[in-house]
Amino acid sequence: FKDRAEYDLYDAALKEQVSALKGKTAAAEEKAAARTTVAEAGTVPKTLRLKVLSGNGKISSAQAMSKKLKSLGYRVEDTGLASRTNYRVHTVYYAAGYKSQAQRIAAQLGHGAVSSPLTWPSVFNVIVVAGR
Repeated sequence: FKDRAEYDLYDAALKEQVSALKGKTAAAEEKAAARTTVAEAGTVPKTLRLKVLSGNGKISSAQAMSKKLKSLGYRVEDTGLASRTNYRVHTVYYAAGYKSQAQRIAAQLGHGAVSSPLTWPSVFNVIVVAGR
């Protein structure tokens, strides 16, 4: 460097580039963590039986939810329509012993998804109802 001013300019530019790269790295790491599938983490119980229902009256929302869950490593056994069509948020219903799994699914779905105990008999351990 010819003088201190030239060095200071170079140093400032370098620090700015490092800061930008740290931000990009953090964002990429967050995305990668979000994409980590349940299957990779080994957290899908072999006994998990999963069904997806549409909570807005359109089968396409159940199909889209099923596709999303499959991309996360879940095996969806069935899709259909819920008995009502006014679900505002995704709701993950769970049978006894599947609360933590339902909470994990709700967290993975995001957008205010909630979990709630199953209050009716079902052959499925977890039922995901796609909301609006």
